Amino acid sequence: MAKTFRTTRRKHDNAPFQKATHCIFCGAPQMNGEHIFSRWSHKFLPSRSMKKYDVARVDAKPTQSDRFLIKRTGDIRDWKVQSVCETNCNNGWMRRVENLARPIMIPLIDRDALLRGETTRVLPHQQKIIATWAVLKAMVAEFDAHSWATTHHSQRKYLMKRLTPPAHGWAVWIGAYLRVSWPTHWGSSPFLYLSPKQEARRGANLAATFYNSHSSTQVIGSLFIHVLRSPAHDYIETWKFSPPDGGSIFRIWPPSDVSISWPGTIMTDRDADYVATDLYDDLLRKVAPLIKESIESASTARSGATPFWRWRV
Repeated sequence: MAKTFRTTRRKHDNAPFQKATHCIFCGAPQMNGEHIFSRWSHKFLPSRSMKKYDVARVDAKPTQSDRFLIKRTGDIRDWKVQSVCETNCNNGWMRRVENLARPIMIPLIDRDALLRGETTRVLPHQQKIIATWAVLKAMVAEFDAHSWATTHHSQRKYLMKRLTPPAHGWAVWIGAYLRVSWPTHWGSSPFLYLSPKQEARRGANLAATFYNSHSSTQVIGSLFIHVLRSPAHDYIETWKFSPPDGGSIFRIWPPSDVSISWPGTIMTDRDADYVATDLYDDLLRKVAPLIKESIESASTARSGATPFWRWRV
């Protein structure tokens, strides 16, 4: 498959990002915009009077996690990413994914239904459909000017051909959420994961020149969606959350044969903020010190000197 994107830089801050040059799924040269928030979900989003919305980004370092909001003008309903073709993908297999997901997701998105105390069950095959929709949106959003593409083209091909998320390295979580003041509608956090041995082979130069992993969060009405992907398969697929206020967050991918009693315990703003950033906190607590120790040991063995060390995601 020919390369479907090129690396370019944003005009206002010269930051690099990947811009699609061909459809990121089938490789067709003609592209149109794909809504990150599907049209059928727009009535559950904030009122049309909104003039700006927030996209969250997180950068983690050895001793801290830098979190900031990107203020975007316009209405979140109009947020499109030019990365897919119209005939084969947008109006083809992607439309089939949307049509399957819509009737399943609307009862979970409807805030009024949640406030009325309505309950439902999300069956295993329905969880798979929601996960497919969420992974599709995550793959498309990677080509936004404020993000970074981390998904290999073979994984996008896998989704297109099988209408299911890739078998390994992906995890999707959902929860019922009542927003009070947490500002984020979409959170995007690319990072570079390398094993301690890989980091040791790189030596002292640890500046991340690319990313191969991603954590993203999408909130639609009362539905909180969190998607993780990384070549660290076991780490991602066995990840668990423990929200501070006891809110329920359910893993729907990798698949299971267990149905979900919805909504469970409703997530608070604090739960949402915790889930959106907990993977980074864990990397800082556990992974970074191990990598640092491995690199220092390898470098000292080679030169007898203490290396400069920096962890970047």
